[in-house]
Amino acid sequence: MKPGHVGVYPQPKPAPYIIKINSSSYQSGKPIQVQILGPPYRGILLQTRAFSKTTLYGTWLEPPNDTKILPVK
Repeated sequence: MKPGHVGVYPQPKPAPYIIKINSSSYQSGKPIQVQILGPPYRGILLQTRAFSKTTLYGTWLEPPNDTKILPVK
């Protein structure tokens, strides 16, 4: 997954962010809360997948108002 914004490139060093979740495993029908902690950012691409798989899981229930949800292809 790479940035698609004009003039934005992948960072060559580790990002200064922490992605915090409230569960270490997924149970069908039980939401998982995701928080991004760190300095302001322009964009982020998050996907939910099983380890080493390409199938996407779940839906975003309450994304922030300035969030754009990409259609699943």
